[in-house]
Amino acid sequence: MKKIISLILNRIRMWDKLAADRVDVFIANSKTVQERIIKYYRRDSSVIYPPVETERFSVADINPLKQAKPYFLIGCRLVPYKRVDMVIEAFKSLGNEYRLKIFGDGVDLKRLRKIAGEAANIEFVGRVSDEEKAELYRNSLAFINPQEEDFGITPLEAMASGRPVIAYRQGGATETVKEGETGVFFDQQTPSAIVDIVHKFYTKTKTGEYHWDSVVIRRWAETFSVVNFKHQMKEFVARHYQKNKEAIN
Repeated sequence: MKKIISLILNRIRMWDKLAADRVDVFIANSKTVQERIIKYYRRDSSVIYPPVETERFSVADINPLKQAKPYFLIGCRLVPYKRVDMVIEAFKSLGNEYRLKIFGDGVDLKRLRKIAGEAANIEFVGRVSDEEKAELYRNSLAFINPQEEDFGITPLEAMASGRPVIAYRQGGATETVKEGETGVFFDQQTPSAIVDIVHKFYTKTKTGEYHWDSVVIRRWAETFSVVNFKHQMKEFVARHYQKNKEAIN
């Protein structure tokens, strides 16, 4: 069986290489993917970030810290690699002053509920509408992004709502989160690392040592808007069309 699998994988690699060699130009959705294209295909590429529908989100009228029950937020498909389990473990350790809301559904939901147990500070809100999601974002203290992604849309949706992001310092988040201006990073995928960064974030935000300007955060997110994406794609296509046209002539 191992020999058969090895043979199949080798054929797939050969097909993938042949297909890649026929590509005229590559577009990567992040610098993370751009580096992967160089590593595996030995080809250059242009980075054009995916579009975020920033117009669907808005900034809250009041500071989320002034709410009766301020909360941190995480939301995604509930599957193991998203590392929601790690965030739940962290908030169980942090205690009731630190509230966590989780939106989304998926195959990992049952396991995650079991991990959360009877923790009073953790709330599963399930699947939400676009309007409900926008409200969750703009009223949160911060959005937590514990996983490594090639790009990552949800952190930018949170920033389009004027909210900072607490992110794992790997992958696309290192390109979309501006440390100290639109969010903060943690360096280890462990519950203790999340406990430390959430406690630090909450304490320094309350004392004013961390100052999060919702307008500035949203303005940064708007650089990833659908309008900008369309402009970059049109410019890219026009440039390469002209280059190929000149080469043919």
